Amino acid sequence: MNPPALALGWLVTSYVITANVKEQFPVFGGSGAIVFGLLTLFVLAVLFRGTAPEVEERQAAAAR
Repeated sequence: MNPPALALGWLVTSYVITANVKEQFPVFGGSGAIVFGLLTLFVLAVLFRGTAPEVEERQAAAAR
């Protein structure tokens, strides 16, 4: 789990809840979930980006 992304997701959700309570908007947690998902995707992409070229080099060497 990514605690900073979760905290930012809750912050976004709480802002949307306070902004949309008067409008009686029923779906308020989706925005925070989207922020959490995108940040987690970004962190995982950065973490695993470094391993991809090594795998490609190994596969190319094995094919020779």
